[in-house]
Amino acid sequence: MRILSFISLLIISLTVNAQKLIINILNNEPYWVGDTISVEIFLKNTTTDTITFFDSRGASWKCFEEKWELSASNMVQQILPMNGMWNSKFSDSLFISLFPNRDTLIRSMTIPIEREGYHSLTYTQKQSQDLIQKQNADTTVTDSIIRRVKTFNLSANSKYIAYTFYDTTITELINMNWNEWKEYRTTKVYTRDNYFDNIYAALKRPTDVYKLDMWCNKLSEFEITRLGRLKNLRSLILKEYELDTFPLELANLNLYELTIIPKKGNTVHFPYGFSTNNTLRELKVIFNSGVPETISGLTNLEVLDVSDSQTETLPYLGSLTSLQEIAADNANLNTLQGYGLESLPNLKKVNFSGNKNIKSLSPLFECSELEFLIINRTDIDSIPDDIEKLTKLKRLSVSNKLVHISDSIYKLTDMRYLSFGGNKKLEYLPGGVVNMTKLLHFDVSRTAIKELPEGISALPLEKVMIYQTECKSTLDYKKLKLKLGDEFKE
Repeated sequence: MRILSFISLLIISLTVNAQKLIINILNNEPYWVGDTISVEIFLKNTTTDTITFFDSRGASWKCFEEKWELSASNMVQQILPMNGMWNSKFSDSLFISLFPNRDTLIRSMTIPIEREGYHSLTYTQKQSQDLIQKQNADTTVTDSIIRRVKTFNLSANSKYIAYTFYDTTITELINMNWNEWKEYRTTKVYTRDNYFDNIYAALKRPTDVYKLDMWCNKLSEFEITRLGRLKNLRSLILKEYELDTFPLELANLNLYELTIIPKKGNTVHFPYGFSTNNTLRELKVIFNSGVPETISGLTNLEVLDVSDSQTETLPYLGSLTSLQEIAADNANLNTLQGYGLESLPNLKKVNFSGNKNIKSLSPLFECSELEFLIINRTDIDSIPDDIEKLTKLKRLSVSNKLVHISDSIYKLTDMRYLSFGGNKKLEYLPGGVVNMTKLLHFDVSRTAIKELPEGISALPLEKVMIYQTECKSTLDYKKLKLKLGDEFKE
C-alpha cells in the first residue's frame, strides 16, 4: 500500500485580495501508467475578512462555471466534474462562511494515468453573484445572502511525471548505446533484477548486474577488485570509498557512469590505463588533493563533476571536446584560466559557485553553446561586454561582489532565469533586460537596486524576488505585484 503524502501547488486568482485554489495529489511519487491518482481541490481564504461562497458540491452545477483539463504528452483531455449532480433548490445551508486563512475542500476526483511523460492538471472555477441569481428564479434566497457571495475567477495547476515500468532484460540493456541509455534512464525504470546495492549479491550474479550503487565501508582492495568480474556493469556508484587507488580491473570496465565519494580525508588516484577509457560519459568524484591529469584522456566524457573537492587547479580539459557539463562548485579553485575551457565547443552547463578567489569569466566567453552559467559566491565584480557572445544562455546566476553589469546583456534574448540576488553593492540594472522576452525567473533581492527596468512587467515572468531592496513602487512594480501575487517576493 502506498503511503499518502501531499503535493500542493498554489496559484493566485485573477482578482484583487484574491482567494487561492490548492491542488493536493494524495499519492506518493513515482506515478505509473495504469495507476490512478486521487486529487483534492481546496479553496483558501487569503483575505483578512470572512468570505461567503456557494458550496457547489451539493446543488445545481449551473450556478457557477468550472473546468478540468489534463494535459499529457502534448495532448489535452477535458475531464468532467465529479460527485454527480442532483436537482435541489438553494438554501441558506449551501452558502458557507470561510474565515481568514482557513481552507475547505470543494472538489475531489480520481484520475487514471493513461500516458507516460509529463502531465499538467489544471482546474478553474468561476463563481459570482450574477451566476447564482440566474438560477434563483424558482427559489427563495435572500438578496442579503447573495450579496455576501465572493466573486471568484480562480485557476490552479499541478505538474507531475508518469512512468512506464519496463521489465527490461540484461541483453536489451547492454545493447543500448549511451544516447539510448541516457534517454531510457530519465523516463523508464529498469527491473531490480539488474540493479544492485550490495557487493555480495552482485558477485553471485555477475552477468546480470547493470547498475551497482553501494557503500564501501571496510571493504578490502581484494573485494573491490572483484567487481571487475561484472562485465555488463555500466553504472557504478561507490560511497565511503576507503582505498587510495581505483583498481585497474574496474578502470577496464565499459562503464557509462562512475561516481566515487571517498571517505572524508581520503584521496583517490586513477591508474594510467584509466585515461584510455573510451566508454565513460559521466564522472563524479570528490578529490581531496587535486584532480589528476589522467582525466584529460577521457575524450568521450560529457559530464565532469568535481564539486566539494579540495583543489586549487584543474587539469587541462581542452582535449575533452565532448564535454557538455562541468560542476566544480566549492572546489577551492583560484582561477578559470589555463584549463582549456575556451576550447570546449559543446560545453552547455557550468557551475563554479563557492570558489571565492575566481575573479574573471573570460575563458567561458568563447563557449558559444553555453546555456547555464552559475557562479555564485566568487570574487567576480563585473560582467563585461563579452557576455553578449553567449547568445544561447538560458540561466545566469552571479552573486556576492558584483557591482557592474554590461549593457550588452540585452542581447541574451533566450534567457529564462536571471539572478543577481545577494550583490549588496549592485545599484544599476541595464534596461536591456526587458528584451529578454522569454524570462520567467528574476531575482535582484538583497541588492542596492532602487528601480526596476521600465517595461519589465510585460515579460512572461512567473517569479520575481525583490526583497531587501529599496526599489521604488513604480507602475511596473505594481503590475508585477498584482500579476504574480505570492510569487512576487518583496
